[in-house]
Amino acid sequence: MINDRIDGVESEEIEDKIQIPVLEEPVNVEEEEVTENKLSLDGQQIICSEGEEASEEVSSKGPSILKQPSEFKGKAGEKVTFTVEAEGQCLRYQWQYCKNGEWIDLDVEGADTAELILEMTAADDGMQYRCVVTDFLGNAVITEILDIKI
Repeated sequence: MINDRIDGVESEEIEDKIQIPVLEEPVNVEEEEVTENKLSLDGQQIICSEGEEASEEVSSKGPSILKQPSEFKGKAGEKVTFTVEAEGQCLRYQWQYCKNGEWIDLDVEGADTAELILEMTAADDGMQYRCVVTDFLGNAVITEILDIKI
C-alpha cells in the first residue's frame, strides 16, 4: 500500500489506482430526527418510510408478518381495504393476484404499499390475492392467500 495525500485528505492507494479516504479525526454529526433513510442496492434506490428508525446494524433476519390481511365477502361495487402489518428494515410491499396458477404483480395505485384499496366487481369472485413483503436485503415473506367471494 502506498500512502498519499489528495486535496488535503490522506488516502491509501490500493490495487494500483483505487484510493480510499482515511479520516484523521472523527466527524461530529448533530443528532437529527430521521425522516427518510435512503439505501442503494444493485442500482435500486430503497427509501425507508417516514419515522422508521435507521439502524447502524443490518439484521440478517428477514421481515415478518405481524397482522395478516382479512378476506373479503361482499357485493360487487363495494370497496375493500386489504392491510398487512409487517416488521423489518426498509420494507417494500407488492400485492399480487393469481391467474391460471401464476402469481402476477398488481399494477394499480397502492399495489406497492401496505394498504391496498380495490373496488370489487363480479369478475373478482373467486380471485385470490396476497402481498409479498421484502426488505432491502431481498429477504421476503408472503401473506396468507386471500379468497374473494362476491
